[in-house]
Amino acid sequence: MVNNDVKQLKNMAENIQRKEELISKLNSSRELLKKYMDASCMPSYETFECKELKDYDNKNLPEYIEKMLGKPPVEGTPRFFETKKKMRKKYLEELKNYKDAIQRVAPNYYTAYSNEREQVKRKAYEEIQSYADRMNSYANEQKEMIQKYENEIKELNQIIEEFDLVKKQSKDVVHLNEIASFIEEGRADNLEEALYLSSFSDLFREVEKNMASLKQEMEKIHEKVNYLEDDVDDFDYEIEDMKKEFESINEEISGLQSGVNDAIDRADQAYDYAVSNG
Repeated sequence: MVNNDVKQLKNMAENIQRKEELISKLNSSRELLKKYMDASCMPSYETFECKELKDYDNKNLPEYIEKMLGKPPVEGTPRFFETKKKMRKKYLEELKNYKDAIQRVAPNYYTAYSNEREQVKRKAYEEIQSYADRMNSYANEQKEMIQKYENEIKELNQIIEEFDLVKKQSKDVVHLNEIASFIEEGRADNLEEALYLSSFSDLFREVEKNMASLKQEMEKIHEKVNYLEDDVDDFDYEIEDMKKEFESINEEISGLQSGVNDAIDRADQAYDYAVSNG
């Protein structure tokens, strides 16, 4: 019976640990699914704008304009009998005419290079489409993994809920393995004694936790005392605060004592429960 109890306790601890691992994997898969789904969204070909096409136009459009119109006018140095003002006016007129010519010539570029531009855009779109297809495939894989994890977690939940060897509040990996170790190591002769010892272990852990917190509070008070040695003017005010803090700690200590009594009561209840269901 003892060996069977230990086996059940360890199996349940493994089930709980497995469930925790699956929940972690499930959350990771959900995050990946969202990432892949976002990456798989594709614009229509008509609204698709690609960097490759812009780079192509930035290189070839200026070359086409220069081929059709020549180089843009440059403001030169005034010649003999020309004033600087007159030279400036001439330059601005030439520049305006050149820009007007660009407006007339530029549309012809898109007609002349329509096939080349279409090839650049099509190639870029196919590449991003291939990437989106891969992301969609990864998303489908994650969907399958999510379904698998959810089904396994559901099955484990049912097994855990039906576990009545110990009380429901004992259903965590550390507690179950601890109860099993009490029996295996000979510290308890049966499940009833193991449950009783485990209840006290919970109590001691809680006391250690609270005592550590109280120790930190006491250290803070000592720091204030050291500070008061250099600040006598605020001594009375600080002493009053310290009194309040000491009163608060005394109340916490009283609460710990009450917790000890409660834990003993819980241990007795666990023992009675184990005996009645043993």
